[in-house]
Amino acid sequence: MVRKDDRVRIRMGNLTMTNHPIHIHGHNFGVSCTDGGWVPRTARWPETTIDVPIGSLRAVEFIADAPLVAVGLLALAPSLRES
Repeated sequence: MVRKDDRVRIRMGNLTMTNHPIHIHGHNFGVSCTDGGWVPRTARWPETTIDVPIGSLRAVEFIADAPLVAVGLLALAPSLRES
């Protein structure tokens, strides 16, 4: 459970055969980890959407200052579109 103003970290790995753009509704976030490792707080950059390439890992962090409605895939794998 996340409370208002908590710091939230989401780590995701793309094990599919296609890139996946990720958007967190209602939040701007900082990219805190890439395949190169953890990004120092002073070197993080703000995003609203990131692309997680094939076989890659990303972690993002944000302050839960708005209701989290959904973490969304902007592009679904073909197998998910058919169901």
